[in-house]
Amino acid sequence: MTYEPRSRGIRSRRTSPKKASREKKDKNEESYFYEEPVPVDPAQLSAKVTNALQHLGNQRFPLPPFSEHFTRWRNDVDEILAEFTAALPRAVDEGYKAEVTKLLTEVRVEFDKRIDAEKNLDSEVSAVQQQLSMCELELSKVEQEQRKKREDVKRGHEKSKKKILSEIDALDRQRLRLLKQKPTFLQRLLGKSKSGLEESTSRIQSKKSSLEGNEKGLQHQLDNLKSGYEGRRRSLLEQEKLLKEKLAGLRSSNADDALEMRKNACQGLSQAVASSVERMNAQPKEVE
Repeated sequence: MTYEPRSRGIRSRRTSPKKASREKKDKNEESYFYEEPVPVDPAQLSAKVTNALQHLGNQRFPLPPFSEHFTRWRNDVDEILAEFTAALPRAVDEGYKAEVTKLLTEVRVEFDKRIDAEKNLDSEVSAVQQQLSMCELELSKVEQEQRKKREDVKRGHEKSKKKILSEIDALDRQRLRLLKQKPTFLQRLLGKSKSGLEESTSRIQSKKSSLEGNEKGLQHQLDNLKSGYEGRRRSLLEQEKLLKEKLAGLRSSNADDALEMRKNACQGLSQAVASSVERMNAQPKEVE
C-alpha cells in the first residue's frame, strides 16, 4: 500500500485572542492617560503672578548681612516671571521685556550698592574690633606691669628694711655690751667709755633715720608708680570707650533690607504683567 504526502497549505495569520486583548488594553491605557492641555486663563494667571510679587514685595529679611537674602529674593522673582513667560508666551511682547529688564536692572544695581556697603561696613567693623582688642590687651598689660612694679618696689624695700633692722639690732647688742662693761681707769681718764656709748647711740639713731627715710622713699615710689599708671590707664580707658561707641554705631548703621525699593519694584513688575495681558487681549484673535 502506498501513502500520498499531505499537501501543506498556507496558514492563515489570525490574531490570537490573548494578543488582541493585550493590544486593546494598551490602547485603552493610552487613551486613559492622555489629557487635553488645559487652556490658560490670562486673568487668573495675572492675578496669581501679582499676588506672588506682592508677597515678595512685602517680605522682610532677618538681621544683616542681607547679601544672601538679596540673592534668594531675586531668584524667587525670576522664577515667578519665568513661570508667567512659560504659561503665556503670547503676552511676552517687546514692551513687557523692556519694562521687566529695566526694573530688574534697577534692582540689581541697588542690591549691588547695598552689598558693597555691607562689605565695607564689615571691613570697618573688623578694623575697629581689632583696635579695641589691642586697646584691651594694652590695658591688661599696663595693669600687669603696674602690679609687677609695685611688687618689685615693695620687695626691694623689704630687703633694705631687713638690712637696716639687722644693723640696728647689731648696734643695740653692741651698745648693751658697752653698758655692761665696766670702764677701765684709762677709759675713765680719757672719757672713751662715754664716747663709745654716744657713738653707738648716734649710729643707732642714724640707722633709724635711714629706716624712716626708707619708708618715706617707698611711699614716694609707690605714689609715682600710681600716678604714671593712672595716667596711662585713664588714656586707654577713654580710647576703649570711644572704640566701643564707634563699634556700636557701625553695627547699628546701614541695616537696610531695601524693603521700600523691593516693594516698588514688585509693583512695577505686577503692572508690567497686567499691561502685557491687556495688550494681548486687545489683539484680534487668530481665525482657526
